Amino acid sequence: MKVRDPRAIARVAAAGALFGRGLCRTLSFAYRPLTRYLNNDRPELLEGGRFVYTTWHEYVFLPTWLYSRADTAWLIGQHADGEISAQISRRLGASVVRGSSTRGGTAALLRMLRQPGGTRHFGITVDGPRGPRRQFQLGAV
Repeated sequence: MKVRDPRAIARVAAAGALFGRGLCRTLSFAYRPLTRYLNNDRPELLEGGRFVYTTWHEYVFLPTWLYSRADTAWLIGQHADGEISAQISRRLGASVVRGSSTRGGTAALLRMLRQPGGTRHFGITVDGPRGPRRQFQLGAV
């Protein structure tokens, strides 16, 4: 069933963000970013660098919640389901740019790169809008 009514999408997004925020607060996690290991060897990689956060579609909300900063934008598809994801991500505090490898991806990437004083880091899902699940697609490159 496709949800197309803007009010229904807003309600689903509000419920999804509430559920997601509650779920994320119950999680305990640890991660070791690559920069931790590179810091001693090559500190120039950290200064003023740009990072690309990548994730699979099914795990998109946890990284979106963890890395929601003003200088990080997440690329979310322009399809109807993407609107729900975009609204949930915005409610979690993420900056969102709409586009995908099949519709508007190039324009979205250019918008992210050209935002004055805005986006430095990007987040994308690498398994593509049409799948197959957990297989890296060239659209992410």
